[in-house]
Amino acid sequence: MNKKFNAFLELVRDQFTYGAKKYGLKNVKDRESTDILFDTFGRGWLFGTICKYVFRFRNLRRERDMLKIATYSYLVWLKRGFFLDYKRVAPIDTNVELKEKYFPEFCKRAENFYKRFKDNYKGVSFEILLGEIERVLANWTNIEWKDLKEFDIFRIFTHCFVIWKRFFGGKKIHDTDTWLEGGKKK
Repeated sequence: MNKKFNAFLELVRDQFTYGAKKYGLKNVKDRESTDILFDTFGRGWLFGTICKYVFRFRNLRRERDMLKIATYSYLVWLKRGFFLDYKRVAPIDTNVELKEKYFPEFCKRAENFYKRFKDNYKGVSFEILLGEIERVLANWTNIEWKDLKEFDIFRIFTHCFVIWKRFFGGKKIHDTDTWLEGGKKK
């Protein structure tokens, strides 16, 4: 794929890798705090969190918010279990090992999705793309977990890439908000 898409994927990887440090649970290997929040507050919490970043991007146009939306779409894909099959009903915990293991598969599918639909993005404003992300998230709160479609996850991810490319794709330094507390990545 192109350099910008690969750069975007690496920035998403950086988000979930650091997120594992931020949201990990002491002495727990299989689960993270996002899994506990999902169990406690339901999937609406997850979709609302993603939408919060959509609103924040509209107001501040910060790269980190677009990266977070894309990263969370990957987490939804994992939690929904699309790496296993399309019939899975029970949500899956999204620990760092799982995130690393299935990210290449997600990237391959995301790339194929983008290649298939990239011409549809010509002339479409970022506001329209953000509105579509919001509508998908709102719809997800009204359907059964098993009815979440992989197509919609990749649509969100691809919308994020297109917006990121337009606003940030040419930059050498990226606003990721990762690895601040501990310095460099280990």
